[in-house]
Amino acid sequence: MINKKHRSQRMEGELQKVLAEIVREELKDPRLELITFTDVKVARDLSFAKIFVSHLKEDRLSEALLVLNKAKGLIRKQIGMKMQLRIVPEIAFFPDDSLSYSQRINEILKEIKDEGKKD
Repeated sequence: MINKKHRSQRMEGELQKVLAEIVREELKDPRLELITFTDVKVARDLSFAKIFVSHLKEDRLSEALLVLNKAKGLIRKQIGMKMQLRIVPEIAFFPDDSLSYSQRINEILKEIKDEGKKD
């Protein structure tokens, strides 16, 4: 039996590409220049999409999320046009803090290693 990806999984990758294109070409907001859409999770019924965003400058992430949320209507419209969807999923933007989380873990491990050398 051939293992086919579910439609929602295929849509996640395409949606991630289209979002980057929309931000680059349609929004052109300087506050969004250093953002990355790190992950997209689409519900199985395609009615909702969680979009995870990171920013190269972490202190600017909340501002970028505000801009994206204000432009949510335009973004959904562009998604529908570019992906040729009859029903466009509701979208919500969430901060992706996995980078800062991994950096903190590395700091803790380094502290533990340094303490081990002292003993």
